[in-house]
This record gives sequence, structure tokens and C-alpha cells, in this order.
Amino acid sequence: MIKREKFVIAFGGHSAAVAHGNYFEESSAHVLGRLLCPVLGELRVPVVVRNQAMGAHGGCPSCVNVANHYGADADMVMWDFGMTDHSEETRDLFVRQALLLPKQPVVLVHYNTKNERKGFLNHLMELHKAGFGVGGASAWRLWDYSSERRFPPPDANPESMPYWLRGLQGYPGHQNKGTGTERYNATITTPSVCGNRKTGAAKWHPGFKEHHLVGSILGKMLLDVVEDAMNEYNAWVFQNGDEPMDEEDFTFIPRATEDDGGADLSRRASLDLPAGGCGGNPLCNLPFQGRSCLSPHAPHAQHWQIREL
Repeated sequence: MIKREKFVIAFGGHSAAVAHGNYFEESSAHVLGRLLCPVLGELRVPVVVRNQAMGAHGGCPSCVNVANHYGADADMVMWDFGMTDHSEETRDLFVRQALLLPKQPVVLVHYNTKNERKGFLNHLMELHKAGFGVGGASAWRLWDYSSERRFPPPDANPESMPYWLRGLQGYPGHQNKGTGTERYNATITTPSVCGNRKTGAAKWHPGFKEHHLVGSILGKMLLDVVEDAMNEYNAWVFQNGDEPMDEEDFTFIPRATEDDGGADLSRRASLDLPAGGCGGNPLCNLPFQGRSCLSPHAPHAQHWQIREL
């Protein structure tokens, strides 16, 4: 990231991801952007946030030309089609197509229900265990923010919280029951809130408070990554002093698969998928439930370079 000209985050999703019922810039995508901009700005890395979500839109249509839809320069792509896309095949296709973008971006998957999130993550983990190149175990982390709604403890001081979190907690004078227009209207005076929202307001659409919550949690996750990167950089400077940096010292290369061709054939057989000719190839074109999927593999680091693909 230190050498990037910009850091691009592209959000794909349905009406809830667009932030129907709220102002466009109150979406979790733009909340995330506002959190990252000042931090990465200090590192001279401009942040670009694209909210490409669309009401009643599923994940599969945008996969037809994912580079034009989300941008070939995307560093991170968000899947947020939990209400409109219930097919494992199309979810899998979205992730695989996004991974074929030039920068091989990080793909974030956002679900509204814990059971659906777990099911999809377990599905991807089974593919990984069978030897298919869908990432390592460290890639699958379930971020469940339902507990955040029960935070803080009852004796906490609401005045110490951000206005949107106070509203989400249901403190006296700041109720948010989550039905009707209450999730969109605020009893807390703030320039960014409008009390007369009608377009797109629905009981299945999150209000601006929940968008702030999701965007803040995503921001916390990414800012932790930035902090880890800076700690690693500082350690390098401490060890090497004024010695000029080499290109390879700070060039990110995704990790290769743990072994060059060693897929677990027993696990693969249990998935009812063909067993041969996959592990050592940079691309896997085995059929997946009637679809031809291109899945990046990395038996050698150079295979992750898009020109090699």
C-alpha cells in the first residue's frame, strides 16, 4: 500500500447496500471511506470508494463483466447481495470472477443473517480443503456485528458514544426500534440527518445508524491491517536504518498454496467433483455444478501475476 497511487474499494449489492431510505453518502461504503481517508491520506494513498450497488440486483449479472462494473483497479470488492442472491453457484462465481481482476482484490462477503454467512464460509472452506484455490484458512473470518447492538453494558454513559450508536442502543430519547420510519429518523440533532425520509424506506432496509455501525466495523478491521503494516515497516526501518528499500521488500504477493499439487482427494471426492489435473495449474477450469469456473491457483508466486494468467 505504501507504493500504491490509490486504494480502491468497490461495493456491490442490492437496495440495502445502496442505502435506500437514507442519503447515498450515509451508506456503509461511504462511512468506511470517510474513516480511511484521513489515515491513508497521511501515507499519501488516496482512497476511492465506489458504491456500485443497485436495488433488486443480484450478484450474477455484474459478474458478466466484473472489470467494467467494479473497476479493473479495485483493491477490495464487497459482496452484499444477501436478500437477492441465494444461490451458492452465483456467490461462488462472483468471488472467483472478482479474484481474476488485475490486482486480485480482497473479497468481502456481507450477510444479514448469521446462518447464511456460516453456510457460505463453510462451503468455501470445503473447497479450500479439497485443494481448490479459494484462499487459506486465514481468509475466512466471520465478523458478526449482532453483538455490537447489545453493546455497551447498561451502566455505560450514552453521552460518550457516537450519536448513531446512541440511537441504535435505544437509550431514553434516542430510541431506534427498527420498524417503520424510526430507523431512518433521528431524535439527535446532526447536520447529516434528515427527518423526512420516504424514498426507499422499508422494514427490510437498514437505517443510517446501522450503516454507520457496519462501516465502522469494516473500518476498524482495515485500520488494524494498516497498523500492522506500519508496525512491520517501522521494524524494518529499525533493523535496516537508512538503507534504501528494495522493491521486493514491500511488494505484496499473495501466498502460494501450501503444497504444489497436493489436493486432498478424499475431500474432493466427497464434493462430487473431478479429481485430476488441478493442483499444479495457475487456473482451474473444472466444472462446478454446471458452470465453468476459473479459480486462481498459486503453486508458484509468479502465477499470481495477471500477465502469467
